[in-house]
Amino acid sequence: MALLGSRVQVQQERPMNASTDMGNVSHIIPSFHGAFVIPTGPDVAIHNPKFAAAAGTDEGHEAALMCAKGMAMLTIRVLLDDEIAREARKDFEGLDV
Repeated sequence: MALLGSRVQVQQERPMNASTDMGNVSHIIPSFHGAFVIPTGPDVAIHNPKFAAAAGTDEGHEAALMCAKGMAMLTIRVLLDDEIAREARKDFEGLDV
């Protein structure tokens, strides 16, 4: 993402509640649940009409495309670089591969 001029937030600054339907899958195979910022006003929370409207703007689409490009670049690196793939699997399994 840095190559695309974007910053990756590794840790959440404030606690938040969220859920996903991929939890069971991630116990079997390494998984990635990425998220990205949709530009909104400070009073806009996810899952409401103001957020949906913001997601439909040109800025929202640009954010989605930037994230998609970053994920595609990472996917290519994992597929082409055995060491990155090996390290990811090692992190997932918690042991040396």
